[in-house]
Amino acid sequence: MTRIRQLPLLLPLCLLSVAIGPRARADWEDPFYPYRVPIAVDIPAAGDYRLELSPEEITGWINERADFRFDPRYFSYDGVLLIEIDGQGHPLPRRVEGGYRILLGRELVANGGFEEQDSGKPVGWQIGHAEFRLEKKSHDGSWCMTAAGADRHGCVQAIQTAPDTWYRFSCRAKGPASVNPHYCPKGQWWCIVPHTYLDPYIPAEGWYPIEYYFHTSDQSNWETGQVRMERYTGAADDVSVRECRVVFVLKSDQPGRRRFWLYYSPSEGITPEVPAHQIAAAPPAALAVQKTGETEYYEALLCYPLSSGPLGDLWYCSTLKKVFENEPPPAAAPQPIRLSAAKNESEALQLVFRPKSAGEIRAVRAGLNGPRKYTFPEASFDVRRAEFVRIHTPSKTGAGYEQVSRSAFTGRLPDPLPKFAPAALAPGGPNVIIWIDVAVPKDAPAGWSRGEITLETSGGLIRVPWELQVWDFTLPDRPTCRTAFQFSRYANTFLFPFHKVGESKEDRYELSRAYVAEMARYKVSARSPQSAGVWDAEKESLGPLGSEEKELSWALETLHVSGFGIGHHSGPTLGSQTVDTAAPTARQYEDLAAMLRKKGWMKDAYIQIDEPQPPHFAGVRRWIDAFRRQPHAKDIPMFAFVYDGQCYDALSDCVDILVPENNDGGNAASLAGIARWPKNKEVWCYWTNTAHQWIDAPNIAARLWAPKVWWMGAKGMATWAIAIWWEESPSLKLENPWVEPFSPWGNGVMAYFYPPNPQGIELAEKDMTVVPSLRFVLTRDGIEDYEYAVLLERLLSVRGPHDPATAAGKAALAALRRPFRTPTTWSVSEVHWQQARAAAARAIEELGKTGEVK
Repeated sequence: MTRIRQLPLLLPLCLLSVAIGPRARADWEDPFYPYRVPIAVDIPAAGDYRLELSPEEITGWINERADFRFDPRYFSYDGVLLIEIDGQGHPLPRRVEGGYRILLGRELVANGGFEEQDSGKPVGWQIGHAEFRLEKKSHDGSWCMTAAGADRHGCVQAIQTAPDTWYRFSCRAKGPASVNPHYCPKGQWWCIVPHTYLDPYIPAEGWYPIEYYFHTSDQSNWETGQVRMERYTGAADDVSVRECRVVFVLKSDQPGRRRFWLYYSPSEGITPEVPAHQIAAAPPAALAVQKTGETEYYEALLCYPLSSGPLGDLWYCSTLKKVFENEPPPAAAPQPIRLSAAKNESEALQLVFRPKSAGEIRAVRAGLNGPRKYTFPEASFDVRRAEFVRIHTPSKTGAGYEQVSRSAFTGRLPDPLPKFAPAALAPGGPNVIIWIDVAVPKDAPAGWSRGEITLETSGGLIRVPWELQVWDFTLPDRPTCRTAFQFSRYANTFLFPFHKVGESKEDRYELSRAYVAEMARYKVSARSPQSAGVWDAEKESLGPLGSEEKELSWALETLHVSGFGIGHHSGPTLGSQTVDTAAPTARQYEDLAAMLRKKGWMKDAYIQIDEPQPPHFAGVRRWIDAFRRQPHAKDIPMFAFVYDGQCYDALSDCVDILVPENNDGGNAASLAGIARWPKNKEVWCYWTNTAHQWIDAPNIAARLWAPKVWWMGAKGMATWAIAIWWEESPSLKLENPWVEPFSPWGNGVMAYFYPPNPQGIELAEKDMTVVPSLRFVLTRDGIEDYEYAVLLERLLSVRGPHDPATAAGKAALAALRRPFRTPTTWSVSEVHWQQARAAAARAIEELGKTGEVK
């Protein structure tokens, strides 16, 4: 929906950006909209008009500047903002009433209330099983359709839909027997219309409303469509499918040529968003729209030149933006490098060197000096080089992971981050991308620290001044956003050949620990940080549970991991369990549970239950009940990966950590379900296939991964594998990611780390180096952004509404929430996030002045 200018909210953000970094563009209405296009419309008379302005046209304009191509099928209708301008492009103070609107049209479902009947059957519906029955038990006492049992027999009604058309579906449902629009792909079985966001939460009790929009796309693979109620115990009523129409409406109070900036904030994800604003009728007259200039992209705060010489050009780029191997230096004016971070936080920057002649960058060094003669330790700076990998096949998503991602990108992209080594330069050669990660010590004084970054080259020294604003608050050692990223599989035996590590237990133990420690350095916890203990040479002498105690002590007290798994059980296999059959398993955990209780570690532990479906829930409950009857194991938290919206109510009294899937094309994360989850328990989210994980996606996608978890009200993140470079099974054959990063779940999803050598297992000698990816650094940065949001929420919760700092704090919190639209879509607005994070930091400082920030 087109919005009027929101100057009261934007002004503090813009002022703040001046205070901590390069100057923002004063002529850009709102950095939340990173693209803009000048347009003009000739209006014959005052009145309301439809503008001939399609998602395809706007997306085409935006793709003139986009690094990764956008797809009009996933258009963000409410991501459009019109600002009127004069002939010189200056904004006019006149409010624009215009934007995309949606109209509801004819009803397609006959007898959606089941009131019309013939011989006890609903007219217009086909009944596929005797357990579908009409009963007068609806929410208002009227007739409804009920079902009992569980299978794919249906109560269905065929509906005729048109290609490339919006429809609104709604009904009332009780239990899991909800109705949904389905289509039958050619040669396949019925499935819900794709690219549709619907809240998956299914309450256990009572009637609840369902309403969402779906788009038919081109229907090239459709055989037919229907409204389908599958046989699951429950009921449905008031079923409706309304044909819809989306139009762009402009209200003009005068005739003549009117000029506008059309701003656009695109969405990531594969779910299009309908306009929030509904109208009863569309204006009859339509007007053409003329594009009057070039598409512009807001990068003033993201990229700018630093120096230029015979050897090459050096420029700065925010880590929120991905740099391509042949990307030219920005044409903007040079600016100083200014970053900001809290104490005990890390922040990275990118320097890009574009070669003009042959030579070499031999070394890169960084230093900072702060107030009160404070000098940052040398260990605070981690200098790495972003190497390139080739994307041969675009990441895929959707049902069966068969749909190419919206950018359909192929080519070379930066991702591995080995330690910087001398880099050869060739005239016109690819960019050399240098990542400098600065870890701010806890004892660093607040305020500005200043120093130099020095590049030692074959042409001499290049010195770049830079500044870091250290905020006056400290992030905790242990992240509030909990994580469980699966690292150890099969005791890491498949990992060792890539490091030329043989049978030596000492080497295997050291390498396994090195990976766990590197993960923790980036604020990510391995699912089983104690896993290295299997190779500990002292394991036998430590006695029963001695190795676990040693490794967990190191992980919790030195690495500050946020939790650890102590067991893994298949959810479907638990479906037939009884309390008696589960009791032996529960007793096996007694000694370990006693040790955890004694050490005070029980709250950090969990047993994973993998992917139970609704038919298994009763068995899962009985299995957990067997644990609750044990003296010590009764207190072990239970952690369940789930894929169904019934989980929130069905498992709330037995599972402690609920982990719904949140993939772009398959989602069980529900804002309503999370809000209803018991407050003394946690909801995390689980991914295997999302742009948050992919190499071939904008960097901002990885950065926003953890903040989206915060926005949903969840407490943690989980993924099932991050370092698989081998053939695990005939169906899971993955290659050295330096050569082929593709997996069935997307490029890089199984490779957050890289082998130390691009040659894979063919390296000449043992190499214990751990090589992270830039996506891992960005994930860390997002986890620290999550920390900002939680700190700000806590401070606001204890401050009065009239406190002078409260308004700015609430505005900053709103800015952090603003990019997130649904659990599967978020805006791609790099500068907005940069400014929102800075606004949050400033608010935390101000709110914390009257009390300690903890």
